[in-house]
Amino acid sequence: MAEEGRAQRSAEEARAQRVAEEARAQGAEAAKRSQEAARQSAQDTLRMSDELGKLGAETMTVWMRINQEVWRDVLDLHSSTTRETSHLVTQLQQTGMDRWRELQDASVRWYTMWPEAFRDPLRFYQRALEESMETARRSLHATRQNSEIMTRALQQMQTSAEEASRNVHQSFQNAASKLQEVTQRTERLRAA
Repeated sequence: MAEEGRAQRSAEEARAQRVAEEARAQGAEAAKRSQEAARQSAQDTLRMSDELGKLGAETMTVWMRINQEVWRDVLDLHSSTTRETSHLVTQLQQTGMDRWRELQDASVRWYTMWPEAFRDPLRFYQRALEESMETARRSLHATRQNSEIMTRALQQMQTSAEEASRNVHQSFQNAASKLQEVTQRTERLRAA
């Protein structure tokens, strides 16, 4: 009986030892799975944060590029408008100086015609009428010339503005499509 008791104890101890070893093995296996899951989770987190960082940098690059393109177009428009305005002012000043010279010439001609008014009044009236008609013709010619100058300058400014508008529109369209691509990739990353 004593031997039976010892054998039973020894069988129980062996069983307890096996159960303890199985529990230890299961615990080690669970720890190993837990570590593997933690390592996988950490790798996924690193990969996702890396991807999000790349997407954020790409988004910033798109916005910086569109900002640069729009500013370039605005500055091109500004320089074109400034150049055209200075050309316009120069031409208007030139025509103004031409009109001033013609006015001085006309005053000299009128001044020299007065003595004739007393000697030959009919010839004086005829010359005065001719001079008045010529002055009116020159004045209308100057007005037409100034109108043409203004029209050409405004047409050039309009062309420049339309081109800048098309460029800005195209820049925004390109940026919108690029941002849509980034958004779609972000959504796919979020879904994963």
